[in-house]
Amino acid sequence: MSPRSLHLHLDAYLSVREALGFQMRAERTLLRDFVGFVESQGDGGPIRAQWAVDWACASSAQRGRRGAAQRLSMARGFLASLRATLPETEVPPNGLVASIRRPPPYLLTPPQIMALIQAARAMGPRGALRPHTFSTLIGVLASTGLRVGEAQGLVGEDVHLAERRISIHEGNRHVKTPSSVRDVPIPEPLAEVLGEHFVRHAAGPADPIFPSPLSDYRALRRVWRRMCRAAGVDGATLHDCRHTFGVHCAQAGVPIVRLQKLLGHATAAMALRYMKHAPEAYFAEDAAKVAASLSGVLNKEREARAASARAGLRRA
Repeated sequence: MSPRSLHLHLDAYLSVREALGFQMRAERTLLRDFVGFVESQGDGGPIRAQWAVDWACASSAQRGRRGAAQRLSMARGFLASLRATLPETEVPPNGLVASIRRPPPYLLTPPQIMALIQAARAMGPRGALRPHTFSTLIGVLASTGLRVGEAQGLVGEDVHLAERRISIHEGNRHVKTPSSVRDVPIPEPLAEVLGEHFVRHAAGPADPIFPSPLSDYRALRRVWRRMCRAAGVDGATLHDCRHTFGVHCAQAGVPIVRLQKLLGHATAAMALRYMKHAPEAYFAEDAAKVAASLSGVLNKEREARAASARAGLRRA
């Protein structure tokens, strides 16, 4: 296959994926690099599966050592599409390169969240806006489950305090997929915190709610580490605020489909992972609820409440 033909096939593949709603920014860059690698290896004949493996595992300035399994998966998707037109194209087997296991998320307790917020407020300089802004951001992340990039991209018109909602849309930074476009509710305690924040920081419709240095992820991560040390929280990341929110939603009985919408996941299966991280301390409570349901205790309680309500209506 000529280089021009291979690039045309890649452009068609990317266009189809984007039309289906997938964000292909990273894939576009990496797959063009893969096509260049194939061109350097081939002689116009069929594409070999080993080339995809070699490319995925190679280390260069553009392709780090981590994520080889993810890069190979990208190459497999393109090659599988290409094989529909060119049957001689080889596609490497799935799971050929082991993926790196993610460490289990750090689930923050309510006292730890409060300690982090207090640590942020205690940061200097005294009387400045920065400590209050840091603490407000932690409150937003822990109370809404927003991704860090989504929170960093918020501007004044995205926060609707009167309607108790925050809008995440294509104008925000780091919107991962079309499923990420959503409205998230603002709980009452957070509404008070945001109201106080807007008194201190009068952000216009297009002004960032969390201005520099919070708009820079590296700077924000450095501040987070300082807050964790001050609060005595060891091993937590900024993203763990989102995990903590998801687990608490699951424990509170939020249906999976609604949890998927709240977190902006593409599928309900992605939201299911928060169920397996529920702390063991809740197992006894869950067992007691099941036992009460099986014994009819919960039904009796509902009947008693309904009878009391009916009696009150008759007296009225």
